[in-house]
Amino acid sequence: MSDKNELDLNIETTDAELVAAVKHGVESEGLQMGPIMKWSALGTAVVAIFIVTLLYVGKDAYTNATENTGTTSTYKKIDDLNRDAETILTSYGVVDAEKGIYRIPIEEAMNKIAVD
Repeated sequence: MSDKNELDLNIETTDAELVAAVKHGVESEGLQMGPIMKWSALGTAVVAIFIVTLLYVGKDAYTNATENTGTTSTYKKIDDLNRDAETILTSYGVVDAEKGIYRIPIEEAMNKIAVD
């Protein structure tokens, strides 16, 4: 390069390649679109399968949780009944005021029976 304004380009190309590059707008980089499209389709399919799997697992988990709620609420009802029974057994109360029937704690009733 003798002058700064001169540019020494060594481009070896055929006329057909030059015409194709000019028509395309840029020089071809030699990318093979077949493998790129194949891997893109494979990646998209894997992501789609993953999402569908997550939806089915989520639906199954929701169904199990709903079924377990019924079981849990049954245990809660049993606990509530036990708590109510414990309250009745350990407290004073009126069973039937007209007939004069009253309730006393079971411990006190057992002591009265043991003393008599």
